[in-house]
Amino acid sequence: MRKISLFILSFLLLYGARPLTTDDAGIVENFEFENGYDGYDFINFIKNLEWDYGTYFQLKHGITENSDIYICVPYDFKNKEIEKLEMGMKFRIIKDYKNTSFSLSFLDILSSDLNLNLILTHQFRKGTINLNLLYKEEIISPSISVEHDFNENFTICTEVIFKNNDEFHYEGLIGGRFSLFNLITGDFGLSYNDDKELRITFGLTKGF
Repeated sequence: MRKISLFILSFLLLYGARPLTTDDAGIVENFEFENGYDGYDFINFIKNLEWDYGTYFQLKHGITENSDIYICVPYDFKNKEIEKLEMGMKFRIIKDYKNTSFSLSFLDILSSDLNLNLILTHQFRKGTINLNLLYKEEIISPSISVEHDFNENFTICTEVIFKNNDEFHYEGLIGGRFSLFNLITGDFGLSYNDDKELRITFGLTKGF
């Protein structure tokens, strides 16, 4: 059901380098703008021509070499309304120790609840693996992503996200990102969850 996809997205969508939701330990140097679009339950759209989709606009800013801040504004096309605005901060604790970095993110800092994400990133010669342990709204959600760089212009990636509240759920994604004229980064992804929903995502990222 769509509520499972929305639950996972509300926990993780805003944090990782698109199209991933699993975050990496890196810090934005200056500014980074991100715009993503997500279509939920594409199989239902094919069968019944009913499709829910949304977008979000996110701006990150590097405060220091080891910290950045973000603000994100999601928009729901179905209900034609701006959803809950979110702000957060990331602090890098370990940088490139044996190709491994560790960061801590505080999410949704406008909320009165404690929401945080532990992020471990290990870099290989042509790839990266990211491990997250997210605690949000009193629920723990681990995730793992793997990225492989074919060349400087194209990267393929995959991830698995887990959620265990009253019931256990998971969602897997495969996608990629590519450089457009060395000016902007485009991305695409397909995800599938244990409720047999297919989600499509695509977006753009620009650093400046």
